Amino acid sequence: MKITLRDWVILFTVIPLLFVGSGLSLFYAWDRYVTVDEHIEDKAGALVDVLTMQTRLIIESGKLENLHPIYQYVLSRHSGILKNLAIIADDDTVLYNATPTFHPEEHLMVRAFGEPEPGNYQNSRVYQTPNSYLYYVPMVKEGLGEGRLDFRYNYLGYVVFEVSKLPYQAEMRAAFAFSFAAFVVTVLISIAFGHNIVRFVSRPVEELNKAILNIRHGEAGTKISGKFEGEVDLLRLGLNNLSQTMGDFQRDMEMNIESSTREMRQNLSQFETQNVQLELAKRRAVEASQVKSEFLANMSHELRTPLNGVIGFTRQLYKTPLDTNQQEFLYTIENSANNLLSIINDILDFSKLDSGKMALEKVPFSFREAIDEATALLAESANNKGLEFSININPTMPNSLIGDALRIKQVLINLISNAIKFTEQGHVAVDIDYELLDEEDIFITADIRDTGIGISDKQAETLFEAFNQADKSITRLYGGTGLGLVIAKRLANEMDGDINYISKIHQGSTFKFSFHSSINQLPVDAIIEPFELEQKRILFYEPQHNTRSAISRQLKHWHMDVVEVSEMSRLVEILHAHKYDYALIGTQVSPVNIGDIKALTESIASVIPRTTLAINSSSLKMKETFIKAGARDVISKPITYKNLRRALLGVPDTDVEAIALGDNNSEDLTNMKVLAVDDNEANLKLLMSLLKQKVSDLDTATDGRAALELCRFHKYDLILMDVQMPIMDGSMAMEKIRDNTLNVDTPIIAVTAHALPGEKEKFIKDGFDSYLAKPIDEGLLEHIIFEYAPTFAAPRMERTMVEHEQGMVDVGPTSPVFDWPLALQRSGTNPQLALEMFKMLLDSLEQTTVELRHYIDVDDLTSIASLIHKLNGACCYVGIPRLEKVVNDIETQIKKGAILADLEPEFFELFDQIESVMTHQQDFLQKVEKSIESHKHKP
Repeated sequence: MKITLRDWVILFTVIPLLFVGSGLSLFYAWDRYVTVDEHIEDKAGALVDVLTMQTRLIIESGKLENLHPIYQYVLSRHSGILKNLAIIADDDTVLYNATPTFHPEEHLMVRAFGEPEPGNYQNSRVYQTPNSYLYYVPMVKEGLGEGRLDFRYNYLGYVVFEVSKLPYQAEMRAAFAFSFAAFVVTVLISIAFGHNIVRFVSRPVEELNKAILNIRHGEAGTKISGKFEGEVDLLRLGLNNLSQTMGDFQRDMEMNIESSTREMRQNLSQFETQNVQLELAKRRAVEASQVKSEFLANMSHELRTPLNGVIGFTRQLYKTPLDTNQQEFLYTIENSANNLLSIINDILDFSKLDSGKMALEKVPFSFREAIDEATALLAESANNKGLEFSININPTMPNSLIGDALRIKQVLINLISNAIKFTEQGHVAVDIDYELLDEEDIFITADIRDTGIGISDKQAETLFEAFNQADKSITRLYGGTGLGLVIAKRLANEMDGDINYISKIHQGSTFKFSFHSSINQLPVDAIIEPFELEQKRILFYEPQHNTRSAISRQLKHWHMDVVEVSEMSRLVEILHAHKYDYALIGTQVSPVNIGDIKALTESIASVIPRTTLAINSSSLKMKETFIKAGARDVISKPITYKNLRRALLGVPDTDVEAIALGDNNSEDLTNMKVLAVDDNEANLKLLMSLLKQKVSDLDTATDGRAALELCRFHKYDLILMDVQMPIMDGSMAMEKIRDNTLNVDTPIIAVTAHALPGEKEKFIKDGFDSYLAKPIDEGLLEHIIFEYAPTFAAPRMERTMVEHEQGMVDVGPTSPVFDWPLALQRSGTNPQLALEMFKMLLDSLEQTTVELRHYIDVDDLTSIASLIHKLNGACCYVGIPRLEKVVNDIETQIKKGAILADLEPEFFELFDQIESVMTHQQDFLQKVEKSIESHKHKP
């Protein structure tokens, strides 16, 4: 139930008046009642006193007849209240009764009054009837003596009076009626007063409420007219002010909203324009990224091609008779080319590092060999600047580790080359130490210290940022892209390590490269300590402190008795003081002191035959000069573990040297049976040529079905499977071979001429054991044969001579279309095989062109893709780089989902290249055949 303001006002107005009015009325009635009773008592008492005294006197006089006139007079005089009179004697007899109908004896209780006292009427007894009061007043004889009165003899009787209530009852009713009427009138007045108050208050409240509702509905300018009284009027004025303020605020807000709406529309328009620009920029960025990827791919190809030539011909030179110095030079050339190729790969993988997706290898490697390879590349640049370049490795450090040797070498090469680049005089020292974390883990630190230009605080802020160097002047003076340190630091982080540095401007820098690695529990290159050198005395002269400290530490680790000398005068002094088994003389060679060093060598060698000279040069003629002067061996600085051990022992210590000293014109054949599958005749022929030089037994197949039939009846140790072939492709053939043939467990290698990023993982996921890309790298092929060869397979004693035409790589026909040296490289330097593969490709080009044009006309992209793949595989083994690039690009775009209409420009270029090849083929083939024939007749 909801109580309104009207109800509350009436309740709070009427209820107090009800309580007050009812209380006053009751009080007035009760007071009137008490007043009437007192009036009756007073009047009755006066009559009683007079009549009782007269009655007692008359009784005492014995004139009872006198009672009647007196009583009649009293009754008549007081007839309004006095109804009856009677006198009762002390023996309870009625002496007088003014009214016969009155029977006073009915209420007689004389004995109940006790003993009366003269003049004391307090012992009177009063009885009430519905309409009257009955007074029984005893009469006592006075003056009978002192002391107690004898009640029996002094009690004369009592007088009975009947006083009527009727006259006073009417007065009482009138009083009650008046009280009630007054109460009712008061209540009505209060109700009327409350109603007036409600009207006085509710009307303004209603108007105020209406005004508030209007304001709530948006009518902010609403005003309350009229004038109220008191505080209500103040409330009205306050509400009007609030309404005015809200109206002003609403108008301001509407103006602001309109202004904001206009600005928002302008901003939306700008956003739409910017979104269009961003979309265009995004497309340009994607196109730029594609261009960058294509550029990197092209650069990768252009760089790898000459590097592959350098590496390939270096390996071919290993097969020829070489002396020790030539072997060392070839070893440095090959390592340099391999490291350069690795660096190119690292730069191409910079995006992977940037996105955190670089995967490091976990393969066994020789740590000291990795350090030797890294320092061998940089020794010449340090020696040319006359710097002291030293390597100090803790001799107790384990050598056979598990990790990514290429990445470790890359970081070291970058840090050391920077140190050499920014140091004009003084030294560059590499100190390598380690800490064993447990039986399997090792923490390695390499400190690269230099005395170069140092790094200022300002330059340090951008030191590890991409494409930044110290400052522009440094870039102009020293060159570089500014990527080296960024890649190095991220590689260190990937190996759970870091690169930190301390530097002082113009005083030098120290870079600390730290990384984690694992110890190989099955060493691939365990260090065999040269026990022959134990307790041998060696005279060690080295004026450069860092080199002297590092080499002396290593010699003492071999338990040699080392006599260190840092000054020439001291060397001459102690040369004849003791007998020495070995002498190691370190010196800095310059054009002006060669004669002095030669004379020093002669004098020392005359006393100590086993004298080794360590010089800051790799010049073959200079080494020969000092050897003729008496030195047993001459090694280049920085002095490495391998070179020092070999020089002191006087025996070869590496596989490269061992190969160089042996028969370089043949290779051992691995005793295993291999199946090669390829639908391209030229590819299959080249694969056969390479495999025949390496394995004892070889079968071939031109499609997957033929390979499957062979696998049903022959057990192979290795299967090389082309992926895309007619009749049955390589993937299906692999599945069927694994399903039900003799070669369920035989390793199957996927061979393809073109693979997008990620397809290698897909091949392995589909079931192939590994992946080999065309053109086939001879080193990778050897690695796969070694990896999957049976454990019992051993090299056979028969040897085969690899056909090698001396000078054919360097001398041959040149053409803007054909690349004969590249063809020789891809054919294993076999000119007859290269020529035959050229002819096979050239014979197929005309038919391929006709079929391509037909499939383009009928829009058969599937058949086009098959022809392009076949042509790409054929181009991989010959020297037609322009045609090869166009075909490779077309196959790439087809695999990425390009439609035929998008490839129209590429096909135009393809047909142009084919036409150019066919135009120049006759002249080129004649030159090649003539060149081959002329080399055959050379003595």
